[in-house]
Amino acid sequence: RRHTRCSRDWSSDVCSSDLKQENYVVETNEKSKGFRLPTEWEWEYAAKAGTDFKYSGSNTVDEVGWYGGNSGKTTQPIKQKNPNAWGFYDMSGNVWEWCENTYDPNAESVSAARVNRGGSWSNLASNLRSALRINYSPSFRNSYLGFRVCRYI
Repeated sequence: RRHTRCSRDWSSDVCSSDLKQENYVVETNEKSKGFRLPTEWEWEYAAKAGTDFKYSGSNTVDEVGWYGGNSGKTTQPIKQKNPNAWGFYDMSGNVWEWCENTYDPNAESVSAARVNRGGSWSNLASNLRSALRINYSPSFRNSYLGFRVCRYI
């Protein structure tokens, strides 16, 4: 198994304060050939894209994200805002994105609340910050929730 570590070497802008645990280990199954949700650490790493912007790709939310102040109170087509430095679009706003992790790292139940990242079209701009995390039960459904997939290459 491959391990990803979150340690003091990561800046506070890359690894949010809730994740700053010396030698925290995330185990992944590399034999999986299919698609999966990103862990929240993978999500934040991709959102930050090696920068220290407040939002994914900019410090100006209107350049990169859809939120309550500019969305017309509905989801918007993808790729209408600027991407971040690594070419990822819509990581700030439009819809909260599901992550693989449970919100409580000690929870083992499949029904345990899962982490959501990125903010949505219905939020205040401050909820679109790359470091912000919330949670919902996996059974919860709403038009402001969505997902992004990843896979091993």
